[in-house]
Amino acid sequence: MVQDPQKLVGIPGELTSKAVEGIVSSASAIYDYDKQKFQNQINDEKANKILDGSAGNFVTFDSSGNLVDSGKNEESFSKDYNNLTNIPTINDVSVYGNMTGSDLGLIDRVSSDSSGYFAVFTSDGGIISTGVTPESMTTNYNNLTNKPSVNGITIENDITGADLGLVDASDGWGLSQNDYTDRDMQWVHDKIADELRAEALGKYSVTTDSSPTSFVRDMKTEETMTVTVTVKFDGSNVNVNNTPDEWSSPSTGVYTKQSTSSVAAQAWEYTPSSGKYEGISLNKNSSTKSISGIYPAYYGIVPSENTSNIDDMVGQYLNTSGTRTTTAVSSDKSFANTTGQQAWLWILTHGTATARQSGTSILRDYSTVSFTSPNNTDITMSGYKLYISKNPIGAGLPLSNVSVNITL
Repeated sequence: MVQDPQKLVGIPGELTSKAVEGIVSSASAIYDYDKQKFQNQINDEKANKILDGSAGNFVTFDSSGNLVDSGKNEESFSKDYNNLTNIPTINDVSVYGNMTGSDLGLIDRVSSDSSGYFAVFTSDGGIISTGVTPESMTTNYNNLTNKPSVNGITIENDITGADLGLVDASDGWGLSQNDYTDRDMQWVHDKIADELRAEALGKYSVTTDSSPTSFVRDMKTEETMTVTVTVKFDGSNVNVNNTPDEWSSPSTGVYTKQSTSSVAAQAWEYTPSSGKYEGISLNKNSSTKSISGIYPAYYGIVPSENTSNIDDMVGQYLNTSGTRTTTAVSSDKSFANTTGQQAWLWILTHGTATARQSGTSILRDYSTVSFTSPNNTDITMSGYKLYISKNPIGAGLPLSNVSVNITL
């Protein structure tokens, strides 16, 4: 504070400038020391004001910078857990005191002596030991409740393929050689297929009809025949896979064809499109059908043995009563001579004829003749054999006890 040495009291005037400077420095140091001491005394006084009777309490500064007692000590801040404002939680539950796992939505651990055992949940959410180890549940096959089976037979102990309804592998017939696929299984496949095909064929029918079956050639030169094939499977009409050429189908399973001579056998293929026999190809043939032109036989008593007027003889004496469109066989035939004159037995046929009395033929050798049809003058009946009796029959007399056989 005192900077001018001349103003210092009691300082000799003859002191050197150097000495004066030293005195001033010394005085300044004393001043600084007293200032610090004075400040310490002030601070001590403030401390005394708050520390008396406040041992162990925390202090705070007031608005004037003075220390004041807070009224709180260390224990009041750190040792009361329940007074915390940030108490921890588990599953949104605050943790207080002695809580259990179920209080916190957790499951208590099982006892340490249950190590290695399976555990199960109880109805209240706890876990208990089952007393069962993994080893006891997996190593004993016979204890299983869901043993596998083949063909309804449970696999256990030592069983064979035969026990299971299977075929055992043997040398040359093992799966490694694909024998079951290439040989055995193919045989089984073919056998089953053959049995199904045979069964299906038994249900498959092809019937053939024709109309008319014949015509008489002294009336027509030819006749048109209609052949009808009906195809059924398991009793119901079915359409075949493809309609053959020249055949028409007026209705389901019915096929027709016309001809003036014959209709050859025809293959009819049908493949079921559903059911047990689906995909099996079935094939059956229809029958050959022919229309036959029948050359009728003419026989009877004629008052002439001259063939020059054969057309008249056939038309007048043989056409009405002597015409036959089927074979004529009789062991005791009688012919009456109603011509009023001597007459002969005539037989005209495309086939053969015999006439005997007491085992002896009464006919001459035949001759081949042609004549005009008595039923259609536009038709010439050619290629006929004419048989005439050897002896005449007297007027009004019968030709009796004749064994006759005439084929057409």
